[in-house]
Amino acid sequence: MAKNTVHLSSGRASFPRARYNRRPDTTARIPMTPPTHLDGARVLAWAWSDLPFGHVASEGGTAPVAIHGLAVCRYGDEARVYRFSCDAQWEGVQDEVYASADEARQQLPAQYRAVAATWHQS
Repeated sequence: MAKNTVHLSSGRASFPRARYNRRPDTTARIPMTPPTHLDGARVLAWAWSDLPFGHVASEGGTAPVAIHGLAVCRYGDEARVYRFSCDAQWEGVQDEVYASADEARQQLPAQYRAVAATWHQS
């Protein structure tokens, strides 16, 4: 009997196993944790997404860089903090300075809102 046909006597469809009998991936994704320091600054809080939060134009005019990690960091005893936008390997692509960690987490630019950020304390 040919594949992808209905067995009239049983009323069941016959389909190739490899294509149609896959179970959806239901495993929980574990966020990729950042290093303790980025660019010499201590990581205070971070967010990770397997899907990019957004993209940043590359310096060389090549394809945009996908941002998978966001980190709020502090250099030494400085009062202000920095939010680093990082690629999939936690390499800093862009940073911005803020007066507080709360401000850095709450004021994400529109380009980083493709996926909601879930923040974790370091």
